[in-house]
Amino acid sequence: MTLSNPSTFQDFLILMLLNRLAAGKAPIGEALKNGQSPREIAEKIRVQNWLGLAKALKALEKDFEPEREFDECARLGISLLFLGQPDYPALLREIPDPPLLMYVKGRLLRGDDAAALAIVGSRHATEYGLYHARKFAREISAHGFTVVSGLARGIDQAAHEGALETGGRTLAVLGCGADQVYPAESRRLFDRIADQGALISEYALGAKPLAHHFPRRNRIISGLSLGVLVIEAHLQSGSLITAREALDQGREVFAMPGRIDQPTSQGTHEMLRQGACLADSSWTLVECLGREAQRRLNCIQPHEAALPDSTSAPERLPRADRENSDADAQAVNPEAPIRQDLSFLGDQAWSCEELQKKTGRSLQDLFSWLLRMELTGALRKTPDGRYSVNVR
Repeated sequence: MTLSNPSTFQDFLILMLLNRLAAGKAPIGEALKNGQSPREIAEKIRVQNWLGLAKALKALEKDFEPEREFDECARLGISLLFLGQPDYPALLREIPDPPLLMYVKGRLLRGDDAAALAIVGSRHATEYGLYHARKFAREISAHGFTVVSGLARGIDQAAHEGALETGGRTLAVLGCGADQVYPAESRRLFDRIADQGALISEYALGAKPLAHHFPRRNRIISGLSLGVLVIEAHLQSGSLITAREALDQGREVFAMPGRIDQPTSQGTHEMLRQGACLADSSWTLVECLGREAQRRLNCIQPHEAALPDSTSAPERLPRADRENSDADAQAVNPEAPIRQDLSFLGDQAWSCEELQKKTGRSLQDLFSWLLRMELTGALRKTPDGRYSVNVR
């Protein structure tokens, strides 16, 4: 399937205009995927009233001021990413209704963000839910996953904060323009996400956080992710919409159980009854999603056992931790070559604590390396949580 890129500046302007249409984006996206240019699609709408959008397109053309929007994007550090551009997220491109155009404040990283987990849940979360949202986000980030959520109050914000606490990456998908801070009290978190990940919106600058925007943005949250974890949700929660979108997109769906006397547990318990995967630990998520993440990242060969050095994943560690990792590695043996095999482990099983002492690496580096080694079959995990060389 050929995806048509805007070949001229005029095509790009037309794509910006098509993106503002309230309806018809799914068939327009399919037309782009099948090789039609934005200009051809717009002409089809004008002449044939395709999808019944001729009147709406004419009204949009009347008020369209792209130069003002370009200037504002430049002022705010917001970039535009269109469907078909090489940097457009591969996972998102696969869904039935990908955004035609996205406004991005921050950076999307093709490699790192290919392994992503969405964490969503109630805006009226309990302390139990908030604690575990942060905990799951911290631990999944330590394993190298990007955390995706919607910046809403409650579980979403806790998930973003958990990822940021470990120096991990997090993406926030907005139900308003990328220049709008919503909720208003989340300004500091908004800025931190832009610095350490990205804020993403398919809505034009200035778009307000209208109620009907949020259900639609949920398909992007799940579309950017290998799986969706729901932590606390009422039976009518928008988080369940995200879970349904994930299922439609062929993603894994997880639910964390809660207290049986809490209304916010009803939605997640219903998900579990209907077959969602039980999320009882971060390792459950890693084991389930890790192989697909590894396939997509395609960044390591079987039995390539080198532990990552501080330059191999700069987005995963805060600067202070990266400097400490360098110092730790040099303190163990500053002249030791990076090992390319697993012979240094011998034939015994090692705990994480023992491996940390033996390698001199931070736990975050170690967890990432262990995950890679287990996924490629180089190491196996014993029932008591130790690691040994997998003899095949």
